Amino acid sequence: EQRVGQLGQLLGRLPRAHALLLRPLLLLLRDVSAHAEKNLMTTSNVGIVFGPILLRAKKETLDLRKFQMQSAVCEAIVAHADRIVTYLPESS
Repeated sequence: EQRVGQLGQLLGRLPRAHALLLRPLLLLLRDVSAHAEKNLMTTSNVGIVFGPILLRAKKETLDLRKFQMQSAVCEAIVAHADRIVTYLPESS
């Protein structure tokens, strides 16, 4: 729980435009993973697909450990999206 809060606080420090886009995206990915029995997109699969896209490093490398970390962090963000989005601004 503490790590989820820390992650939410970190994401809350994103530039406003990024955070405003991230909020609906996280809720969409949460909803996609909620239907995993039909679409096979578990939170783990969502993390594998979107982790490298959302958490891309400035300098690209083909490091398997980095890929696994990106996937795991994205999985955690999606799994706890309801709590994470409370740290993100809402559109006005």
